[in-house]
Amino acid sequence: MWVLAGVMLLAAALRLWQLDVLPPGLFFDEAYNGFDARQVLEGVSRPLFFAANNGREPLFIYLQALSIALLGPTPFALRVVSAMVGILTIPIMYFCAYTVLRTTPSSPQGDRRAGWLALVAAAGLAVSYWHVSLSRVGFRAILLIPVSALAIAFFWRAWTEGRTRDYVLAGIALALALYTYIAARLLPFVVAAFV
Repeated sequence: MWVLAGVMLLAAALRLWQLDVLPPGLFFDEAYNGFDARQVLEGVSRPLFFAANNGREPLFIYLQALSIALLGPTPFALRVVSAMVGILTIPIMYFCAYTVLRTTPSSPQGDRRAGWLALVAAAGLAVSYWHVSLSRVGFRAILLIPVSALAIAFFWRAWTEGRTRDYVLAGIALALALYTYIAARLLPFVVAAFV
């Protein structure tokens, strides 16, 4: 666990260092999300789907609204949500990889191997260029990664161990994914294809 904590510290450093100025300026989508987050805060609009700007799922915008309420309307407030989601994705990736890779029935050697491979997966994600970049801009796509990983982990555990609670958690994660990014609409079909 100490190694995973170290990986998370590295991930935090890569995602939070000069977050307010790197990358410079705001991308159009970041600014539009900020505009919508301000409207949510001001009570102008609280939709379940933001139709403007080619349509956007709401979860990320509501999280940005909370961030703006706490930190003020700054580029840092818009981007810190992505950074925090990116950092929290690291232990979620560990959990997902460990769940999928461990042997059933459990054995100490198989669990140890799965733990190390899961750590490699989490560390790889922590320093992966695409994930660091996506964690440093205020785009909603970053939310799809941890929610999908949770859905996969819970579904896998439900499938292999047969616990109803895991099926429920997988269903909740799949439903939540639909509020993150447009590509999440394919996730239920991926799970159904597995079955």
